[in-house]
Amino acid sequence: MSNRYVRFDRSAFVRLLTADPPVCRGGRPLEVLANCDRVRRGEPCWCRFEAETIADDLEAIAATDVSEWLTDTLEPEDVEAFADDLERAVNLAEARSADDDAVQRVAQLHARLRRLVRAGAGLTDRHSDDLD
Repeated sequence: MSNRYVRFDRSAFVRLLTADPPVCRGGRPLEVLANCDRVRRGEPCWCRFEAETIADDLEAIAATDVSEWLTDTLEPEDVEAFADDLERAVNLAEARSADDDAVQRVAQLHARLRRLVRAGAGLTDRHSDDLD
């Protein structure tokens, strides 16, 4: 049996996941997401997660197994488990001296997911087509 490296099939990933419900303010989810103050200021949105970018960063730190969480819907307890897996991946990557930029981005992702955990929010791809 061959021990070859297999690249993840990006087509299996949803494109955009959003907090369900959004965590920055109340209101109709699509309206809140479409009118994000952070996005207007050029800052990362607390509620939007680009799945392909996340998968690329996980690949860069040799944590592709964590990409299994990039599905169309994650319940709040799934978001917490995803955040836990990211924390472990960051710790391992730091110990291996992996790509510093990717490690930093995954650490920031972890912090954003912890914000969702504190708010009791899940993730969904329900609004991805409307937010292009």
